[in-house]
Amino acid sequence: MVSPLGFGVVGERVGADWKGLSDIGQAYGGVAALLTAVTLPVLAVSLVVQAREVRVAREQALRATHNELTALGMGDPDLLGVMRPLPDDSPRGLREEKRTYYANLWMSYWISRYRVDRLTNGALAGNCRGLFATESGREYWAGARAAWLARHPRGRDRRFINIVERAYLDAVENGPPADASEPAAPRSAVPYRRLAYVGAGIGACAAGALISVLRRRTRNPR
Repeated sequence: MVSPLGFGVVGERVGADWKGLSDIGQAYGGVAALLTAVTLPVLAVSLVVQAREVRVAREQALRATHNELTALGMGDPDLLGVMRPLPDDSPRGLREEKRTYYANLWMSYWISRYRVDRLTNGALAGNCRGLFATESGREYWAGARAAWLARHPRGRDRRFINIVERAYLDAVENGPPADASEPAAPRSAVPYRRLAYVGAGIGACAAGALISVLRRRTRNPR
């Protein structure tokens, strides 16, 4: 309420041209409008980025909780059978169930990286080729693909599912998977086995030569 009087006193003392100052103020008002027009889109983009970061942080927290629950189940067979019954009580059934949970962890990790542009299409396809080269990987996706398709019907998640599905179909078309259930023979056993065969052959030859010598001495005693 007092400021107009104060401006009037100051203007009289300094001889200010209020009309000119008003024109200058209006000119700055136009510049301010341009700056506001530029600032609003930047502010909108900043809000979108912040919302995305909050969503990613929330998803990472949920993923960490899921990983902890899965780790508890994989470490204790009694807990592993809480969510769904195990195929049977044999060691193979428990082992395959653990591999299913492990494959699901990898798939969840890949889609989390794919959502934030940390995993390219080519890298995802390469990871899936390695997963579906094994029998356990194919069995996991054959049983989980319907649930993944239902949970991710559109958007970037849908592109992720399409890449995984294409890699799975290509792997099936290329032939049967590698049998991961049968452990490969250790490489160190092969040389020793060959040496054993060679040693046995040399021993047989030496024994035959010794027997022939003894026979000759028996037939021709001195």
